[in-house]
Amino acid sequence: MAQVQVQREPVLPNIGLNEKVLSETAFVLNTASADEVILALRTKNYAYNVVDPRASMFCHLFNTQFKEQEIVADKIARHIRGLGYKVPNLSEKLRFARIDVPKEGEWPDCNTMVTNLLNNHETIIQHLCKDRERIKDLGVKAVEDLILEVERCHMQWAWELRTHIQTQTGGTGGKAQH
Repeated sequence: MAQVQVQREPVLPNIGLNEKVLSETAFVLNTASADEVILALRTKNYAYNVVDPRASMFCHLFNTQFKEQEIVADKIARHIRGLGYKVPNLSEKLRFARIDVPKEGEWPDCNTMVTNLLNNHETIIQHLCKDRERIKDLGVKAVEDLILEVERCHMQWAWELRTHIQTQTGGTGGKAQH
């Protein structure tokens, strides 16, 4: 991941956090925001492009997750703005992102779509765990709570996707094969 600078407003909020803590917190949230937006775009793109006898079911699942991801991305963006920083534009998000970005011409089959999304959710969960610890060390409880909330959303979405992989493989539990 290329190092990206967070862009702040001329006047920072007076909320009991020094500029260094605000900047580090904004960086963590900008990174989480990038992951959310890129995953949401991938999810929506998959909803548009799923080709499978079960397309209607997967289109509904992907669209539902996309709508929920939009809400999460909006919450993160509002926290970034509340800290006095700008939310990255799409070009910056591509540099902030920690998940893989879809390749040009990538049109996977339905099962691969589900696996790709699951892998992205699991990667985000791992990063959010580290982010939450970093924010906890900075002492920003409201953002720590937000990250935990986002982490729980990704656990739910991953579970929804994992059940489809387990159904396809006939599994009754355990980790999906990636």
